Amino acid sequence: MMIFFYAVNFQISFYIYLVLYPENGYVLYYIFPVLYCILVLLGIMDLLSAYSGAKGQKRSQFIYLFWGMAIGFAGGA
Repeated sequence: MMIFFYAVNFQISFYIYLVLYPENGYVLYYIFPVLYCILVLLGIMDLLSAYSGAKGQKRSQFIYLFWGMAIGFAGGA
């Protein structure tokens, strides 16, 4: 009986280890940071294009949003 529980525990532990801690070198490890940087840059470009067409209070809000993002991405958050 003990051998059965040991075998089941080993299989479950091995499965959890493979799912939660995949081996290094997978392609997604390199794709996701690149995709994240692209999306951040697209968001900043969209913010700057909206800033150039805004007037008054909206323009000030875009400035505050831009500086908040800059401080956050620089490590201030």
